[in-house]
Amino acid sequence: MKKNLLLKLSSVALMVAATGCLKEEEVAEVPADPTVATEDPRAALVLALDTQATQLVDGINKVIISGKFVQNMSVQNPPQPIPLGNDNDVQKAIRYLLSNQTTQGATTTYKPDPRFCSELVAKNDPTTCIQLLEEVTIKQTAADSTSGIVEFSVADAKPFLLTYSPSAIGVTTQFSEIIQVLKEVSRIEVQNGGPGFANTIPSVHQGALTIALSNSMAMSILDFSITQAINLGGQDGAGRPYSFTAAVAQHAATIVFNSALSMAYVRLNVPAVSVNIGRRATMAGGMPCQ
Repeated sequence: MKKNLLLKLSSVALMVAATGCLKEEEVAEVPADPTVATEDPRAALVLALDTQATQLVDGINKVIISGKFVQNMSVQNPPQPIPLGNDNDVQKAIRYLLSNQTTQGATTTYKPDPRFCSELVAKNDPTTCIQLLEEVTIKQTAADSTSGIVEFSVADAKPFLLTYSPSAIGVTTQFSEIIQVLKEVSRIEVQNGGPGFANTIPSVHQGALTIALSNSMAMSILDFSITQAINLGGQDGAGRPYSFTAAVAQHAATIVFNSALSMAYVRLNVPAVSVNIGRRATMAGGMPCQ
């Protein structure tokens, strides 16, 4: 039953990726398991996020930050491992995002705590971050006591749709929705006296990407699938045109962090990628394509 449930949840995420994000009046139909109670959907979501994020951060700490990757770079101020003790930054981020909880029927709504900005992601200048966070709404629809769907909204954009279960989390995003968020960030920055960056945001923005995060024994596995062909284009800060395209590809890239062995490997399966900056275009692997 659990396997079938996860397949149904994944199907909803892929459907949104193919057809666009959920509209305000639409509600994702989540299969309910009448044999399982759903008293505390937040606890199940926190557990799923904490389990997967902690294992991923542990892999990054051991394989990249404390491993030969950073050591061989001989940087003056190498990054420090992210602490994973009690009440660490990963747990704080989850707790701050899933704050101010209200529940109506099968839907639980959260409004993030501004400390997510002031204590974690924008300590030096949290103003823009906090103003953007005020426009964020997180809606969770539980399928049962351990699985469900979470929709992230920023103003009128819906950039992320997350599915969660005890063994994996998945995030589906539409690039057109991400662009709306970037425009809003730039607008707030200008409003606060900053330069903004609206002129460098892609004017062409199509495509959808699904990222799955799971773990197996001591391994944290990140899998990227392009579910709708990506086409991004615009101008950089110097006025040079740029473009990026990528064809649909299941398991386009897979990154595996093995904490026990302090090793990682990357597997690529991208059938067609093109990057163009100015007049020069390259394909995957850096080979000229014109």
